[in-house]
Amino acid sequence: TGKFAGKVFAFSGSFKSPSREELKTLVEQHGGTVGGSPGKSTSYFVVGESPTAHKVEKAKSLSIPVINVQEFLGMI
Repeated sequence: TGKFAGKVFAFSGSFKSPSREELKTLVEQHGGTVGGSPGKSTSYFVVGESPTAHKVEKAKSLSIPVINVQEFLGMI
């Protein structure tokens, strides 16, 4: 249960505050799961500074919402 129940998040780029590990913990605390790369099961793709370009393009091609850290934090 939680706001992110059934949701899968993937991350790309560098994250300072909160860190990537802190972001992953937030996802899990709210019932979501973390995937490595954007795929068919990914619900949201969160990007930090300098995300990997081909991962962003893959997320867009799969119609996965690409959001930044502020947008992610706003969902909590």
